[in-house]
Amino acid sequence: NTHNAARLTKNSNGNVGIGTTNPNEQLTVEGGVSIKELTSAPSETSGYGKIYVLPGIIDSYTKLLLHADGTSASFVDSSGDAKVITANGNATQSTAQSKFGGKSGYFDGTGDYLSLADSEDWNFGSGDFTVDTWARFSAQPGNEDVLAIAGQFFGTQKSWRLGYYNNSGTYRLWWNTSTNGSNETDFSPAWTANLNQWYHIAITRTSGTVRAFIDGIQIGSQADSSTYFSSTSSLTIGNDQVGGVYELNGYLDEFRISKGIARWTSNFTPPTRQYTKTSLFYKTSSGEEIEL
Repeated sequence: NTHNAARLTKNSNGNVGIGTTNPNEQLTVEGGVSIKELTSAPSETSGYGKIYVLPGIIDSYTKLLLHADGTSASFVDSSGDAKVITANGNATQSTAQSKFGGKSGYFDGTGDYLSLADSEDWNFGSGDFTVDTWARFSAQPGNEDVLAIAGQFFGTQKSWRLGYYNNSGTYRLWWNTSTNGSNETDFSPAWTANLNQWYHIAITRTSGTVRAFIDGIQIGSQADSSTYFSSTSSLTIGNDQVGGVYELNGYLDEFRISKGIARWTSNFTPPTRQYTKTSLFYKTSSGEEIEL
């Protein structure tokens, strides 16, 4: 049967063609196909795969993004700027644990960290920003110790750093900043992490207020309209500074720095997939999502 000339055709084999009179498969399309962007991925269906488009999460505010899904110590910046990342010690990308994508960054707590050259992209000044990541800690910090996630904080070039802190037995998420390269101001809401469990951690600032979120729940806020020091030190991930006063024993996935935007100012649903550009996906019948 042929409907409206070559626009829709069904041949004797039961194959359907759109834009062609000679379909060679069950469905053959000649020409472009428009696919509406979904707000979330469809659920899996036994025996069937699904193709769909999800809107992008990588935008002009995204200044650094680590999926940590590469090969061994070859970390890649997926923000679009392709910043050079140097792996130090035994920092690697491991299949042992992953939140998304099958791998994550692993840091064993002894000399492992990533470093990047100084950039205006993480010089927050007095502006809005977001630092967020998925983290999985393999050990609790000792007394007055910190499991450092990231920082630009060396000598008299201190700007900001993020970590998980043991404050005399009270565990805290720790955001530590400087306005002149030497002084320090803490924002450290109480929070205890379970070991070997993934958490989404986010620090945001907008309109003079800095906020901390764990798994989308705000655990604290503090007035902060200060201008952070413009450091020339390297940015480090997996410790707080070059040389590693505080180091991370655990895993990081989807580490992201956003400048000029507070992505969250109230409770939110944590991300359910990798941060990507607008992409076409295939979901298998078992629920595996593959970016095409």
